[in-house]
Amino acid sequence: MRYSPFKPSSNTIAMPVKAWATKLSSVALIFLALALLAANRSDSGFVYRTRLAFTELLLPLVDVLSQPAKFIDSAVHNAHNWRFVMEENARLRLDNQRLLQWQAASLRMNAENIELRRILNLNPNPELNFLTARVAGGFGGTYQRGLLLSSGLNDGIKKDQIVTTPEGLVGRVIEAYPHSARVLAVTDINSRIPVIGEISREKAILTGDNSAQPILRFLEGNSTLKIGERMVTSGDGQVVPVGIVVGEVSSINKVDARVQPYIDWRRLEYVQVVSGF
Repeated sequence: MRYSPFKPSSNTIAMPVKAWATKLSSVALIFLALALLAANRSDSGFVYRTRLAFTELLLPLVDVLSQPAKFIDSAVHNAHNWRFVMEENARLRLDNQRLLQWQAASLRMNAENIELRRILNLNPNPELNFLTARVAGGFGGTYQRGLLLSSGLNDGIKKDQIVTTPEGLVGRVIEAYPHSARVLAVTDINSRIPVIGEISREKAILTGDNSAQPILRFLEGNSTLKIGERMVTSGDGQVVPVGIVVGEVSSINKVDARVQPYIDWRRLEYVQVVSGF
């Protein structure tokens, strides 16, 4: 059979149908949009209930979807607060360190003030003059025990001057320099101090032996010294002023006795140098 060009094919018929369907769909969508717009503007109960039901249906979904945003916002807020807290803690720690430094300085100055007041009130002999000096350190070896002072010739300190504190006798100056001086302690093996018992009036020579308790030499055979009796300087030989406390008798035997000085060598900060003797 021959093909006739005038006989309609299936493609020829489908093309007008598809065009009409597209036009009808566009018109239907336009009418639907207008209807939805009108429904949105309408105040009818049906539309209101429908919108309310739809809103309530979407609320849980909206709440779930908003949680990540809330979490992120909370995390950002917490991070900001954490940074502020860390900066504030750092500042407070710095302030605390400064306050502790000021407190330590205040306590030290208060202690020094008390010590200086106490030393300035010491005057066992009104005829004597005193120079107050700071203890810069100690020196010692196998054969010497003593102190190093931060004052010297320029401050009026001279060799052989007696050094004391409110507690008692410390020793004597053995070397003086322009800005420092060396003091031989009463416990040194080279120290010899004439002393007397306050009660028994027994005289002796306080002799150091590099131990914490110097020895009383040349006691009488029938000595009446007792343990606990205070020993003071006797003034014999014009070596040391009279009446400076040294310590108390700590032990007695048939040959000699020992004296425990009142000086606390570990806490010694200031001394007085007798300049008027």
